[in-house]
Amino acid sequence: KDLLYALGISFVENPMIVRGLDYYTRTTFEVTTQHLGAQKAVIAGGRYDGLVHEFGGPHDTAAIGFAIGMERMAELLDNSGTRCQLPHQLYFAPIGKEAETISLLLCELLRIKGLSVLCGEGSLSLKRHLKVSDRFNAAFVIIIGQEEIEKGEALWRRLSDGQQGVVGIAKVEDYLRLIQ
Repeated sequence: KDLLYALGISFVENPMIVRGLDYYTRTTFEVTTQHLGAQKAVIAGGRYDGLVHEFGGPHDTAAIGFAIGMERMAELLDNSGTRCQLPHQLYFAPIGKEAETISLLLCELLRIKGLSVLCGEGSLSLKRHLKVSDRFNAAFVIIIGQEEIEKGEALWRRLSDGQQGVVGIAKVEDYLRLIQ
């Protein structure tokens, strides 16, 4: 909810929404792995033909849905040694929850400008972020931690040659100049 608030996305909490398998009809599926420890599910979903009607719709409506754990997919990719074939211009490496929120907001602004941008999780270490950014073939890593937030600056590192520097943390034009 914090990230939805930060992105300015309105939402309504509804305690009547059912989470689990009880609303699925006929087909359900789950793709699991043995390479992530206790969190085995990577993709899951199914068919829920009666859900629309159950929530007040005029009739049963054939539907299917699924969810993909993107962080789990990234971790599997990282563990496999496989590199992403599509180059990403920027990978944001936030260190901490506040940095994650700031990074997510910046990523959205940069995507609107047409850049290919990925945002990592604030819970990852810098070493882990660098591995993930390399696997996703990022051109630059943008590092934001508490010290950077206090200074109003973000660190950048070009992965092709290791060159690094500083940009204004919230200055979108700095990131645009960086990739040119």
